[in-house]
Amino acid sequence: MIYAQLIREYGWDSYKAGFRKYEETKPILNSNQEKIDYWITMFSRQVGCNFILLFKFWRFPVSQSITDNLNDLGISSTSDIFIDHASERYNLSI
Repeated sequence: MIYAQLIREYGWDSYKAGFRKYEETKPILNSNQEKIDYWITMFSRQVGCNFILLFKFWRFPVSQSITDNLNDLGISSTSDIFIDHASERYNLSI
């Protein structure tokens, strides 16, 4: 669902650009955590919004270094039926 939320909020073009960037840079990622961290950072920087809360909402493990790295970006304000249903999981204390 998180990917559907990102597509709805930021469109297919942003999403496809993320995959293009991944293909161009071919990052060496050795663990699932590195993959998650890379995606959060890359997509957040690409669209200019911090997605830490959204990923935490969906229970993705988020490294503290990524949280620190994205502090300069504004928090995304995603809202839909899923977030409304479990709003206590989408709080501003990252």
